[in-house]
Amino acid sequence: MHVQTLHLLIDAVTLLNNRGLLERVEKMSQYTELKAQIAKLQEQAEEARRAELEAVLADIRRKIVEYGLTAQDLGLSVVRRGRLPKKVPLPPIYQDPKSGSTWSGRGKPPKWIAGKNRERFLISQAHS
Repeated sequence: MHVQTLHLLIDAVTLLNNRGLLERVEKMSQYTELKAQIAKLQEQAEEARRAELEAVLADIRRKIVEYGLTAQDLGLSVVRRGRLPKKVPLPPIYQDPKSGSTWSGRGKPPKWIAGKNRERFLISQAHS
């Protein structure tokens, strides 16, 4: 190193020290070191988790079999995939006495009942 470069470095360190900047730089390096330690500890924790996981799962499986537990017993809901179950058809409320056609009273009324007094088509009245 040249003597001139060395003097510049000494002047820079002196200037930083006088302004308290050197302490801030040191604190930043402590922060960086702590972050590195945290990252290393997180890696170690994940390794420990992976190492213990098989034993934990084996123990849980053994207890499930031993006690005959179901997903429902464990509070786990069964998620069904695919199509939703079909809706159960509603029971008929109205019946056409001529054709025997029925209607539940939901949706668009059929032609045989549209615009007419529905009371005379009620199934309960027809059987009384």
